[in-house]
Amino acid sequence: MRRVGLGLAAVVAAASGMLAVTPSAYAATCSGDDCNGGDPYKTGCDHNNYNAAPTPVTVFGGKLELRWGPDRSTNWTQFTPANGDLYEISVWREDNVWAGDGLYKGYRFSGAGIVHWSDQIYSPWPAAACVNDLTTYQHYCAEQTS
Repeated sequence: MRRVGLGLAAVVAAASGMLAVTPSAYAATCSGDDCNGGDPYKTGCDHNNYNAAPTPVTVFGGKLELRWGPDRSTNWTQFTPANGDLYEISVWREDNVWAGDGLYKGYRFSGAGIVHWSDQIYSPWPAAACVNDLTTYQHYCAEQTS
């Protein structure tokens, strides 16, 4: 649900003339471990984000990405499934701190072709994007290489 709400809010703001892109629009609302478990797009940590190596990768027919927000040193997982299986995604850092739908909670969903993302973790060191296909009992993690 949170994925749809962001788009609707942007449309309403643009239609009312209230949408302006300013440097303050990119001010993140968290820093360090305070970012753990927060939505990267709601906290502003998505500014200047890009794929961390080795992603994107094709897994279970879908696209798995480990996203990196350099402004706040945060990572999150994005997955676009190719089928209607039930999936769970999470992002992990090497000291076993992880987030999915909040801290230490996986984010579960289904729906082919829809981009889903986990909550973020503060991770100035390597992280991993993980996806579980709960329908077929398969698991895959893409570990950051750089």
